[in-house]
Amino acid sequence: MAKSGLVAEAWLEEMMRAQVAATKRAYAEWDDPHRLSQRLGLSVHETSIGLGREGAAWAQAIYLDPAAGVPARRQFTFYHEICHHLLRRDDELFSILHDQYETDTLLQTISERLCNVGAAEFLLPQATVRAATLEHGFSIALIEALSQPGRVSRVAACAQLTFCAPHHCIAVVCHARGLTATASRLPLADAAPPLLPMTHPFGQANVRAQRERVQIVCAFRSPQTKYACAAGTMLPPDHLLTSMIHKPHGEPVKAMAPIPFRRQTQWEVACEAVRLGAQVFAFFHLDDPSPPTPGQMRLW
Repeated sequence: MAKSGLVAEAWLEEMMRAQVAATKRAYAEWDDPHRLSQRLGLSVHETSIGLGREGAAWAQAIYLDPAAGVPARRQFTFYHEICHHLLRRDDELFSILHDQYETDTLLQTISERLCNVGAAEFLLPQATVRAATLEHGFSIALIEALSQPGRVSRVAACAQLTFCAPHHCIAVVCHARGLTATASRLPLADAAPPLLPMTHPFGQANVRAQRERVQIVCAFRSPQTKYACAAGTMLPPDHLLTSMIHKPHGEPVKAMAPIPFRRQTQWEVACEAVRLGAQVFAFFHLDDPSPPTPGQMRLW
């Protein structure tokens, strides 16, 4: 864990947002990541990175996989990598992170989270999201309302909503895991491979059951929330989110459901879920039911 008694994670996120705001003020080209990168002295290279990665930030360069996801997702990835460079150039924030997070794994985890916060702030400012939640209430329906084709992906809208949540909240994005190379290359895109049928003859259950598994491809948590779900977690066949892949597009469902932690900790809370295209989005609201006992807190 991070050292106790130091800078709260929520404040680190505010420092990241302040860095993005300062960048927007300093560079009129901020809304074009290619031009912004040029102004920041960064070279941009489009190439396959491997290891399932969509982007990377090394030295004074950004590397992007041009085939990873739809344009809106690639836009988010581009800003995410720019934020890695902004973070390194912020002496105060960078120093705090290295002092507070003592292992490479912890430092990478918080850095990735802060760069997600920064990318979301470039594309969909916190003020816009908070205005929407004040007018309409915090709802899964805002994911579609706040997304913009070609610019703000549903995943980005989901992320910023979670970062702005006024309560303890965990968000997950899932899709049906296929056996094709295409399916594995587009885990975070708004346009994923077609959904696969759930019903099948008994005799073909082994092969098709693998094809129909539903997997978390990314997850976010509100600033107040210390627990998180893990990308790559496979959902059990009887989970609410598994059944959602066959619901009509855009039709939200509200029900009690267990948070899909990797260690299968049983913590059932109020859940909102919706299928949008080939993805299932869900918010797990932690404030209503009683939290799990301390013995259940080890999630990873």
